[in-house]
Amino acid sequence: MKVDLVALVGERVKLRRTGGKYVGKCPFHEDRKPSFQIDPAEGFYKCWGCGKTGDAVQWVRERFGTAFVEAVEQLARHAGIELPRAEVGQARESRKHLAPLYQALAEAQRIYWSGMAKSPMAGAFLREERGLKPEIIQKFELGAVGRGVLQLLRRPDQVLLAAGLAVQGEHGRVYDRFRNRVMFPIRNERGHLVSFAGRSLTKADHIPKYLNGPETELFHKERELYGLHLAKSEIRKQKRAVVVEGYFDVIQGHQAGDMCLVASMGTAISHSQVLRLLQLTDEIVFVFDGDGPGRKASLAAAKVFLAAMGDGKSARFAFLPDDHDPDSFLRCYGIIEWQSLLASALPLSQVLARYVSHGLDLAVPECQVVAAGKARECLNLIKDAPMYAKALSAHLERVTRIPLATEHTKWRAS
Repeated sequence: MKVDLVALVGERVKLRRTGGKYVGKCPFHEDRKPSFQIDPAEGFYKCWGCGKTGDAVQWVRERFGTAFVEAVEQLARHAGIELPRAEVGQARESRKHLAPLYQALAEAQRIYWSGMAKSPMAGAFLREERGLKPEIIQKFELGAVGRGVLQLLRRPDQVLLAAGLAVQGEHGRVYDRFRNRVMFPIRNERGHLVSFAGRSLTKADHIPKYLNGPETELFHKERELYGLHLAKSEIRKQKRAVVVEGYFDVIQGHQAGDMCLVASMGTAISHSQVLRLLQLTDEIVFVFDGDGPGRKASLAAAKVFLAAMGDGKSARFAFLPDDHDPDSFLRCYGIIEWQSLLASALPLSQVLARYVSHGLDLAVPECQVVAAGKARECLNLIKDAPMYAKALSAHLERVTRIPLATEHTKWRAS
């Protein structure tokens, strides 16, 4: 199957020809000058800024967060051809080597699940400290591990390492990645088990409280959203997704009755994650702590959303009271106050206006120039929402008191 990579990427990125190649601003990071390059002869793209590289299949996987086979099938539909059964079979055959990884993860999950009944400490932590009911523990398949599971799994070291269940030490010794932890199975959108995360039951400064599984052939953290396989039908029904940070935030939300929650698993939301949610709904509500780091994280999410959005899509931002995350807020105040918090979430334009004007006296021309620079930075992130870009530009012009000519508006006007 031959795919025109320039045409495919050109639906998303404004490209210009330079010699035998095409260049444009990278869609995967904030790119101030074109560092994204396509070589049509080779059929590959590469960003010299962030290092992203790949072919047409990888482009679809990055953009939509799909698995390999689904990306191949999507490209076939895009090209208007029926993919031969043999080609689908070949694609699936090429993934057969992953079967031992899935099997190791599934067996580990059975051991972790049975470990919950054998760990009074883990059970008390979930039921008493976190207030989780047995049915919600079962719904999210929470488990527990003590000294490890590798001896019980009895699988080749290379399989355990490739599945993310083991770590190799300096002298080649292989040992358990997860010990003395409550275990969270991480499933992809289709419900396939792809990794684990663990919350420590030991209070020690040298032990990380949360430990995520590593990047593997099955698990790409920037593409997955914790709980999406359980939330996606409710997201479609409610016409909104609620993005939080942590595992317990999602679990507590489901227990309280809000099943639209998904988590970025402790890291900043990615371009691929936002794109996938926008395939399910037109609105995303981001929930952040109300402190300085929370405000900073909200701005990062706003910028990612700008780069991913299309016209008709929207984002709002809810900020929690001090000393609360969604988990603790729901336990303290309940679902009614939670819904009230979400209802009062700030629209994207207001968050950006606050960012542009923060700490500046906009009666002073020099401050107006600084604010205008920040506004242009935001506007130039928008790639697929010309109407919103125009409306946001007008809004930020009123804030900065300076006309905002941007590369985006120039391109749309040409």
